[in-house]
Amino acid sequence: MNTKRGSRVTRSAKGKTDWAKLKAMPDKAIRFTKDAPRTSPEDWANAVAHRGLPLPVRKEQIALRVDADVLAWFRAQGSGWQTRMNEVLKAYWKAMAKARPNIRLQPDRGPLAVSAEAERIRLGRSG
Repeated sequence: MNTKRGSRVTRSAKGKTDWAKLKAMPDKAIRFTKDAPRTSPEDWANAVAHRGLPLPVRKEQIALRVDADVLAWFRAQGSGWQTRMNEVLKAYWKAMAKARPNIRLQPDRGPLAVSAEAERIRLGRSG
């Protein structure tokens, strides 16, 4: 049983497709139409997944403590609330990156202090 917050989703164990019959069907028995035309290997020779489309950004799953009222507000926005929360965090990050250029993002490692001054500030030490 699959459940999704407030609703119950069920899937039948067996679909209506007779896979054994389909597998045994010879190619000449396939009916091609305008919507499903015959193709050849040449038609697929240059096929590339995501051509012209950006690849999706890799997401990381984390445990994050958020105030109950903030979480309730985002959830109240409906489906996609986690994506919107991510966009808010990303906007904040970009704004802070302009305000604090001495902090650089190293790929797959998180923020990395790149100057001795930034490290002194982090440790609460004065110059």
